[in-house]
Amino acid sequence: MTSSETGWGLDGKRAAVSFTFDNLGEAADLETGRWPADKPVGHHYTVTEVLPQLLQKLDAAKATFFVEAWNAEMYPALLQELAARGHDVALHGWRHEIWGDLKGKQQSALLSRSLDALGKIGIRPFGFRPPGGSVAESPSALLHDVGFTYYSPSGSAMSVESGIAHIPFAWEHLDGIYLMPGGSAMAGLSSLPEEASLDGMRRAFHNALRKAIEDGTHLALVFHPWLLGQDRERLRLVFELYEYAVQSPDMWVAPCRDVARWLLGDFRMPGAM
Repeated sequence: MTSSETGWGLDGKRAAVSFTFDNLGEAADLETGRWPADKPVGHHYTVTEVLPQLLQKLDAAKATFFVEAWNAEMYPALLQELAARGHDVALHGWRHEIWGDLKGKQQSALLSRSLDALGKIGIRPFGFRPPGGSVAESPSALLHDVGFTYYSPSGSAMSVESGIAHIPFAWEHLDGIYLMPGGSAMAGLSSLPEEASLDGMRRAFHNALRKAIEDGTHLALVFHPWLLGQDRERLRLVFELYEYAVQSPDMWVAPCRDVARWLLGDFRMPGAM
């Protein structure tokens, strides 16, 4: 989707970008059985090391954190801090279930359980990104019925469906494609715009930012705290990209929550509820 006539956001910027972060804590490892049974939970490095660094740096403009609702029981204070700082706390399943493998009733039950857990700590998510990236049948109607405003699957075109803003991400704009062995194959990509390395990711993401400005489009960049925490240079790259975007006079840096409001015609001011 382009916005060449009206621009993006209140200031009519030429392009828009959302910095998004998927997964938190031990949730995904517990769901897949990768977490050692005799290892305690509650002190994951994404919570103790990575998120504090992100919160320190990502202040000029807000980001979106797609978290598993299980974290509302394990790390409630961190989620409350994210929300208090104005970031978009969005949903990434209960414990990172692959959404495409679930039946409709299972999806509905997990959404209800997730909203209940987050509601108990004072957080109401408005966005959902399905673990696994996409589902065969869009859950837009279900999401709308329980009060969500946006859906962020893999894809290429923004749209509005059943009252839900679709804010997609492209696999080539996801950190794991460059940083995980076999990442591109897992995403079903036959090739990458740059080599699978940190330097390749740097070039690809900078090029994506420039192309968004050139084309007048929205860009979603996807990062995983568990990957970023494995190498300090990875976090430095995130901050480098963030500073580039924030300092660009042509780019609106906004969480998916605000992009959805703008797309739905309900955007008044950044962070407005």
